[in-house]
Amino acid sequence: MNHPSTLRHGTWNYGGSPIGHTWLIKQDWDYYDEDFYDDPPDLGPDGFAYYLLTGLSPHIEQHSARSRTFLTEAEAADYAATNLPGLTWDPHHERSDPNRSIAQPSPAKTCTRLQPR
Repeated sequence: MNHPSTLRHGTWNYGGSPIGHTWLIKQDWDYYDEDFYDDPPDLGPDGFAYYLLTGLSPHIEQHSARSRTFLTEAEAADYAATNLPGLTWDPHHERSDPNRSIAQPSPAKTCTRLQPR
C-alpha cells in the first residue's frame, strides 16, 4: 500500500471570493473498504481509487472533508467541477511524488537573493 499522490489542487468560491481549497488525490487502496465486508474494494481499471479532499485551509493535511470514492481521475474532476462553485484548478500545481505522503510538506525550494556588487 502506497501513500496517496496529489494530482491537482484548486480553489473554489462563492460570490467571487475564494473560500475553499480542494485536492484531487489517488491511492492504490480504498479508503472506505472494510475487511469484514464481502464486497471488493472500489478501485478503478488502473488499480487506483480517486478522492477529493476539501477544506478552508490551504494545507492539505488540514482538509475537513473527503469525497466518496471515484474510479477515475476524470470522474472525480467532473464531480468537483459540478459541485464546487467557481472551481479553478491551479495550473502551476506539480503532481506530487507518489512515494511521498500527503501529510509531508513538499521539499523546500531554495531562493537566492541578488547580492550587491
